Amino acid sequence: MKVENIKRERLEKGKKISVTFREPNAKYITHTHDYFEIEMIVFGEGTHFINKKSYSLQRGSVMFLTPADCHGLHFSQGAKLWNISFDKSLLTEDLMFRAYSAKQYKRYFEEIEFKKLETCAMLLQAEI
Repeated sequence: MKVENIKRERLEKGKKISVTFREPNAKYITHTHDYFEIEMIVFGEGTHFINKKSYSLQRGSVMFLTPADCHGLHFSQGAKLWNISFDKSLLTEDLMFRAYSAKQYKRYFEEIEFKKLETCAMLLQAEI
């Protein structure tokens, strides 16, 4: 399995956080990066491969990734998602420990809760 280290424009040098609403390509190669990521699937279905395990994706899926995670995406159709990328300097020592200790990468949220998360992403994007 080929793995690439990607430093995407989502977290430019000197920036601490980036929030984007994207329509990603159908497939992302397996890669790593040096920042944390939260991905919220708004539309589409697919599979997220994280550390050699696969997770199904659909509206309401929220993924949390650390810099230690190796991951790739494959969507079966067009997709739309929120991507929140942020630097580790935004986390306290306790949150950093909890992030790296977490055993769960994916959570699914019912529509009411997911709409609240989407609103939070929009507000955060407007703020930064």
